[in-house]
Amino acid sequence: KFIADREKEQDHFARIREAYERAVAQTPPSNTNKLWWRRYIYLWINYAVFEEMTAKDTERAQQIYRACLDLIPHQNFTFAK
Repeated sequence: KFIADREKEQDHFARIREAYERAVAQTPPSNTNKLWWRRYIYLWINYAVFEEMTAKDTERAQQIYRACLDLIPHQNFTFAK
């Protein structure tokens, strides 16, 4: 029973990861509305939080966070007001 539950859990995590991967693959153009970029960054952050807190995979969470930082057009986008 425990193994079956763990397999179901892993399948559930795989489906969630797949959904996040599809979502973050849709990068907004660098010259678009900052609201789109803000939502996109929050999506990445939520993905990293899911990996760290729910899936308990801190290494993957760090990789996701670094990938997010590499994608941000820092010269065009900031959270500062």
